[in-house]
Amino acid sequence: MNANAENMKKQITVTVYDSETSRGSYPENLQEFAQWIQGKLDQIPERFQSCAEIEIDAYESYGDPYSKLTIEYRRPETDAEQAAREMIEQAKADEIRNLELATLEKLRAKYEL
Repeated sequence: MNANAENMKKQITVTVYDSETSRGSYPENLQEFAQWIQGKLDQIPERFQSCAEIEIDAYESYGDPYSKLTIEYRRPETDAEQAAREMIEQAKADEIRNLELATLEKLRAKYEL
C-alpha cells in the first residue's frame, strides 16, 4: 500500500465497553473492578492502549440514580473497512449523480432545451 492510500484511512472509534448496551454490569468492589478494568484494557491492542479513554457519567431517570461507563479507543480503519467505506461512498455518489442527471433530463424536456 502506498503512502497516499494510507493517508486516506479514517480514524475509527472502537467501543470496548458501554454500560448502556452491554449485558451485565461492572463490579462495585474496587479490587474486582480493577481486575475487570484490566481485562477491558487487555482487549485493546497494545499499540492503542495508551490512547484508550474511559468516560464515567452519572444521570437520573425517574428519580433513580444511574451511572454510565464507556471505554473506547481510536485506531485507523483496516484495509477492509476502508474498502467497504469507499465502496459505499462511491455508490452514494453514483446514486446522487444519477438522480441529478434524471432531473436534468426532466428539466431539458420541460423547457425544450
